[in-house]
Amino acid sequence: MSVRVFRCPDCDHRLRFGADECGACFCPTPALNRGSAVFAGLCGVMLVMAVSLA
Repeated sequence: MSVRVFRCPDCDHRLRFGADECGACFCPTPALNRGSAVFAGLCGVMLVMAVSLA
């Protein structure tokens, strides 16, 4: 059983993590739900940590 934290802003459908669009109405999902946004955020945190340690 998967935990679905985010909901579609248009139809209130529970979204899978990392989905680019809602499975029910095919509208774009919130940016925090997308895998690319999570990857970019992690890269940014790693960059800040690398600069602060140097």
